[in-house]
Amino acid sequence: SYLILCDDEIKNKKEIVNLFGFDKNVRYWVDDAINMSGLNLKYISGWFEYKNIDKAYLNLRAKGVANRLIYTYDQKLEPINSVYTDLEFKEGVLYIMPKEAYTYGFDLNKSWLKIDFSKKEEILSLYLLFNAQVDDNILNLLEHYGIKLPFMQTQGNLDTDLNLLINLRTLGVDAKGNFNTKKAQIHYLGLDIDVFDVNVKLDNTYAQVDTMYAKYGDI
Repeated sequence: SYLILCDDEIKNKKEIVNLFGFDKNVRYWVDDAINMSGLNLKYISGWFEYKNIDKAYLNLRAKGVANRLIYTYDQKLEPINSVYTDLEFKEGVLYIMPKEAYTYGFDLNKSWLKIDFSKKEEILSLYLLFNAQVDDNILNLLEHYGIKLPFMQTQGNLDTDLNLLINLRTLGVDAKGNFNTKKAQIHYLGLDIDVFDVNVKLDNTYAQVDTMYAKYGDI
């Protein structure tokens, strides 16, 4: 077993990554996908067997803070930018908790993600928790994962609680979510419609409007 403590900021993360025999499918997500100004590592601990050195990361525990993190969770999408990010690796799962984070120009608020390397096929879980306007940027992000909302928002914001489970081998996506707003305006079928008390549930490509009151012009 081992325990590594560090008080100094680490500028080159490869020094840490190279200590462990990460599988090539794991290495991208813990190394190449990460760009940061530095890492304040609190500790690394764990144990390994020489005959199973390629599985040593499953027994690894680590905790730290990444400064000025840019995380590319999908090469075809804009990365997540954060002032700092809490990182934790345990039981084969990397937890990424961005603070003061944004993407596509909107605040990600309490959004976070994790990557589970303990499964036969790695799973990326995105927990998108934010308040923003459903504009072209967000629609394009959703459509990238096969999710099509039938409207675009032109006024007001939506409280978004969206969970995307992405198989990193097959790129298959399982999506569940809720969208809520008290008052907004949407562009639908060429019309600008005022909407109130909106609650939309998303189950993969199926969107169900539980409640919504609409007003168009004087109608």
